[in-house]
Amino acid sequence: MKMLTISLTALLALSGVASADTAAVQVIHNSPDPLAASVDIYLDESLAIADFAFLTATSVLDLPAGVEIAIGVAPGNSQGAEDIIASFPVTLAAGESYLVMATGVLDPSLPGNPDGVDTGFTLEISSPLVTTAGAGEVAILAYHGSPSAPAVDVQVAGGAVLVDDLTYREFAGYIDAPAVDLVLDVTPAMDNDTVVASFGAPLSALDGAGVVVFAAGYLEDDPSLPDFGLFVALADGTVLPLSQVVVATENLSWSGVKELFN
Repeated sequence: MKMLTISLTALLALSGVASADTAAVQVIHNSPDPLAASVDIYLDESLAIADFAFLTATSVLDLPAGVEIAIGVAPGNSQGAEDIIASFPVTLAAGESYLVMATGVLDPSLPGNPDGVDTGFTLEISSPLVTTAGAGEVAILAYHGSPSAPAVDVQVAGGAVLVDDLTYREFAGYIDAPAVDLVLDVTPAMDNDTVVASFGAPLSALDGAGVVVFAAGYLEDDPSLPDFGLFVALADGTVLPLSQVVVATENLSWSGVKELFN
C-alpha cells in the first residue's frame, strides 16, 4: 500500500508560531465507512494530506507543539477548507510522540457495536508512539478498530495472551514481542478457548521495530463493506495486511460470536 507524506505548504503554514518545538505524529486512516474511503486532511485549514485512503498511514511527521492545531477532515478531492465536515482541535506537547487513529463511521445506519460503543467518526490519540525496539524484539501497539466486533483477546496460538479484553476504539499498551514468526489467534474476550480467526504475523522481518497492529473492517458478510482483518503500520507509513490462516482449533465463526451478544 502506498505511503503518504504531509504537504510542505501545510507545514509552512504552521511554522509561523513563535516556538520551534515540535512533536512527532503518525496518522492512520481506519474508518471503514465507504463514505470515508478517501478523505482530505487539513491542518488549520491548509490541505495537508490529499486523498488519504482507508488502510493507509503517514510516515512519522514533525508538527509544531505548544499551539492548538485544528485537524480537519473533508471528503476526498475537496475544493478547500469550506468542505471540512469534522474538525478536531489538538495541542501537542514538545518532544512527545503520538499515534492518531481516524476511526468510526459517518453513516449511523452502518452495523453497530455489540458492546454499545459509539461508532461515530472521531480521532483516537495514543502517546507515546514507539518506533524502535530492542534487538530480537518488536514493540507492538494494538488497536481495536472494527466497529461491529465485540471485545476480543489476541493470543499466540496455543500460548500466551498478548492483548486482553480489548474493546472497540481502545488501544492496548505496548508489548515487547519476540521477533519470530507467530500465528495470532483472535478470541472473544471471555473465552480464550474459542478461536474465531487466526493470522500469520511475520515478526522476524520487523526485528527492532515499533509497529501498530490494528483491527479494521466489518464482521458482516456484506460485499459493500470491507472485511475484518488485522493490519500492521510501520513508522515509514507502510501498511501491511496480516494473512488469515486456517487452524484446527478454529471452531466458531464471527457470526456465531455476534450471536452471543444479541
